[in-house]
Amino acid sequence: MRRIQLRRQALDRAPRGEETIMNRLMLFVAVWSVFSFRPAWAERVALLVGVDKYTHYPQFDLNGCENDARAMAELLQGKFGFRPDKTRILLSKEATAAAIEQAFREHLIEGTRPGDVALFFYSGHGSQVPDQNGDEIDDGKDEILCPTDILIGEDKSVDNVVRDDDLQRWTQALAGRETVVIFDCCHSGTGL
Repeated sequence: MRRIQLRRQALDRAPRGEETIMNRLMLFVAVWSVFSFRPAWAERVALLVGVDKYTHYPQFDLNGCENDARAMAELLQGKFGFRPDKTRILLSKEATAAAIEQAFREHLIEGTRPGDVALFFYSGHGSQVPDQNGDEIDDGKDEILCPTDILIGEDKSVDNVVRDDDLQRWTQALAGRETVVIFDCCHSGTGL
């Protein structure tokens, strides 16, 4: 599995008009390095998630994450041979924690076989929460993806999230596939 991370810090240093160009260039190079050497028979399957709107917390709404998912679909289909029927996009209201898990299972795990390419892209909020299972020795925190239906309890507990432990389990189920995971969110450095 290859880990590709786009660091917002590097993009923040770019002049305003160059941010989109740099972003697309970095994605192009990263994705090209993975997909240019695949056998012709290999299926290319993508799950793309873009969350702009947060159901319970409109003050945390974003602008552009849905566009990022659409742009990624355009890039994958136009430059890398992903078929539209093998590219699944979940945007805001569709991108609940349960829907992301179901789409990952059905579209990427069950919809591919060894030798295929499986790509997961997420653009939206990311965060950290207390570790649940003791595997985070360094900082004691799980990294999470924040789906549209995230819930934060008064005791600071969180529900309806995708934890790094979930992502690790899901990507392990993709053994034998060329797996690419791209996070465009905060706290993505140890998301897997």
